[in-house]
Amino acid sequence: MPIHLSESPSTLKVGEANVTAGYIGTTSIYPNEFPTDFVVIGGGGASNANVGGFGYYYTGGGGGGGFRTSITGDGNGGGNAADSQLILYSTVEYTVTVGDGGTGGGAYATGTNGEDSVFATITSLGGGAGGAGGSTPTNGVNGGSGGGGGSRISGYGLSSGGTGTNGYAGAGGGPFLNGAGGGGGGAASAGSAAYQSGGNYVAGTGGNAQRSTLAEEYHNDGSQRWFSAGGGGISAFLYNSTGNGPNGTNHSTAANTGMGAQTTAATSGAIYIKYTNTISFSVTTGSLTSTTNTIGDYKYTFFSAGNGTITFL
Repeated sequence: MPIHLSESPSTLKVGEANVTAGYIGTTSIYPNEFPTDFVVIGGGGASNANVGGFGYYYTGGGGGGGFRTSITGDGNGGGNAADSQLILYSTVEYTVTVGDGGTGGGAYATGTNGEDSVFATITSLGGGAGGAGGSTPTNGVNGGSGGGGGSRISGYGLSSGGTGTNGYAGAGGGPFLNGAGGGGGGAASAGSAAYQSGGNYVAGTGGNAQRSTLAEEYHNDGSQRWFSAGGGGISAFLYNSTGNGPNGTNHSTAANTGMGAQTTAATSGAIYIKYTNTISFSVTTGSLTSTTNTIGDYKYTFFSAGNGTITFL
């Protein structure tokens, strides 16, 4: 059967059927084109907590990892609308990266951001690290959710929280001598700033976690699943301190929750995907840790660690 150009340069004619943008009429010419829902959580940002003496106090809390999903009712972190479903194809390689949590930076030093998590074209940024305290305190670092700012211990200096891309901002440390750190941002709300109440220095509260109903479908155990809470700010050193600020509501310190740290190590991110049960995949490069559940007409895969590519079959 001859194939020739029709009147439109983007359309071919096969006999009497138009072939436009991968379709014959309204039928896809890709037999294994399929929609995929997802939630992609970045690794949480680091803080320093009170571990190792004077220089580890005054630090801002780490920001929660970025939160991106295709589930409309859940929405993306930072109050943003959900992404569209992905349309994927068999035989095409797709990148999968589960971001690790950040690590602490030592006395008077800012730690590291969480690592980004990636699925196909979707990237959730790692959470921002909490700023360090010192005579010149450092700001919280920008990230999926922003890290909280550090507080000064001598002289004069103010700090601010980092901004969030797939989550909310962190908050500043206390602008007073020997104060406390600000809270890291979470996926569902911003961190709060440190403040002084009477003669006490109060560390900031971490931003709240965000719920994923897609992760709940995968686990299928009746429990809610929450991700990307911000870490609370770190207390002052013996100077009328009220202790470390609370972590964000519904926080979890378990692996694969993308929580911003109030310690030297934040939690890793996670990736969940949902697709038709007629499709499977193989790991084509790298190393990935995953488990797959089949529930009704769908498969659910949870990627908990690793970096590589997959190909759907």
